[in-house]
Amino acid sequence: MPISSEHLIPLIDRYWWVLVNWVGASNSEAEDVVQAAFVKLATQEPPPTDCVAWLFAVARRLAINAHLSHSRRKKHEQNSLQICKGLSPPERTAEATELRQQLQKLDLEEREVVVAHIWGQLTFDQIAEATGRSKATCWRVYQAAIKKLQSYYGAV
Repeated sequence: MPISSEHLIPLIDRYWWVLVNWVGASNSEAEDVVQAAFVKLATQEPPPTDCVAWLFAVARRLAINAHLSHSRRKKHEQNSLQICKGLSPPERTAEATELRQQLQKLDLEEREVVVAHIWGQLTFDQIAEATGRSKATCWRVYQAAIKKLQSYYGAV
């Protein structure tokens, strides 16, 4: 049987801020980590013999995991930034803005297929698999969307 609320509430009242400070008061995720530790305690069956020591150990592990996750996320963001650094961001050009507006006029199904095929460089087989449609349907939707876009630009 999990820990009762009569035992859990005093632990929260007594150790919440101690644990927040222990895992890192400057860490923006500290309260989330402590909350997760208390949730784990509330669902732990059977409850640990020494709940306080258990809370400190679990909060520490969760804080380490949160820190590692945050570090990985930052690293991925920085790598993505480095990859894109030398490129002119296409979303900032006037043509891209206009094209985005024209794409918004397409039906969702048409927009999905056009974006997947042109920018995602997916084949119609891949688009069919991703959307649950047939290859022929994806091709027809693509052709209809391209005709609409051409008419917007007066190319038809």
